[in-house]
Amino acid sequence: MAASTRTTLADITKEVWTASRLEKQFYPKNDFFSKIERTDRWTHGNKAVVPIHKGRGGGDTSFPSGTVTALNPASYQKVDRAEYQVKGHARQIEVDQSVYNEAAGGDASAVEGLVLEIEGAVDDFKHALERQLLSNGDALIAQCTTSSGTAVINLVSTGYGYDAIVRNWLHPGQTVDIGTTADEEAIVADSLISAVSDSVTTPTITIASAVTTSSSHYVSIAGARDGTTSYETNGLRTIFGSATSSIGGLDPDTAGEEFWKPAKVGTETTLSIDGILDLQVQTQMRSGAPANTLVMSLKQRKNLYELLQSQVRFSSDSVTAGGMEQATWNGMDIFAVPAIPDRELYLLNLKDLAIVTGKKISGPTWASDIGNSGSTGLLWRQGYTSFVDGLFYPCNLGVTRRNSGASNISLTD
Repeated sequence: MAASTRTTLADITKEVWTASRLEKQFYPKNDFFSKIERTDRWTHGNKAVVPIHKGRGGGDTSFPSGTVTALNPASYQKVDRAEYQVKGHARQIEVDQSVYNEAAGGDASAVEGLVLEIEGAVDDFKHALERQLLSNGDALIAQCTTSSGTAVINLVSTGYGYDAIVRNWLHPGQTVDIGTTADEEAIVADSLISAVSDSVTTPTITIASAVTTSSSHYVSIAGARDGTTSYETNGLRTIFGSATSSIGGLDPDTAGEEFWKPAKVGTETTLSIDGILDLQVQTQMRSGAPANTLVMSLKQRKNLYELLQSQVRFSSDSVTAGGMEQATWNGMDIFAVPAIPDRELYLLNLKDLAIVTGKKISGPTWASDIGNSGSTGLLWRQGYTSFVDGLFYPCNLGVTRRNSGASNISLTD
């Protein structure tokens, strides 16, 4: 048998990272997003067309016995459709030849270097996509404050400014645009972040150019939007955090589409048992089905645990002292997701959510596999001393029914 070379080891290492394994890395068994159905059954071309039942039919009549009465006219069941663009997402992987040439531990060390790059890229890709699936869908990651002629850009300390730093949405090595909601590059385009300041009171990012910003400016990943058109996915905040936002081409502010909104968007600033119960009542009253999942930030799970600890116990309730992860609510799954900002909580029925994918690329997929290069390993980047590949995952978050979910995104305590 011929001896292994570093090239064949690279091939073998990538072969181990099959589509199935990539999928498992993206959606671990106990991960919130692993519970959401992933489907391409509605996909046509670059969009998914989802049928929506938006209302009951008419035609009911009550009349006195023995009297000839004209019946009220019949009307069909109200149906519509929502359309979700299958948004493209990708992440490049690059490994320099020195990983192979200078690996002190020989072939095994070379493989470790490659595995590190692949595992890191998959984890980073998942983290970036998770941010999108939880957020507002507008690609506005952080809001700026006043910065005058400097490369150190101040971000708001409340709201979606500090969140971008503490949750690692913005970090060194990312390329960003800064602009207005109407023009993503009004301040600067394609500028590399070189440093961040994880400060509660004065969060900042440092970019390559000295610029002047104000509170009307926002940071986006370079190329993630064109003016008001976002190329990022819908998120929970898009779907359930607003009673006026348009989703899938349906707008609750349009006559005949008033049904297309969450059961409730709560305004409580402090988490309470009554508040959660009200969300629960509203979702069941409006959709006819009880919600089955609570999704919240780590801080709000702590607050919920403290509320449950102080309550009189019913025989069907249980909570372990100090065990926030074991706390339950009405038999529902509770997911505390680190990427969710502290102020947010969602009550959902997961059967009404779906991650819609493309027909041919239905999960995380190697670029070299899409291109039919015939190579099972990384490809040489011509003119450079490195080897590259990439991960692609076209998808979007869709919903078939919005009134089976509710939220509170105003929590401050």
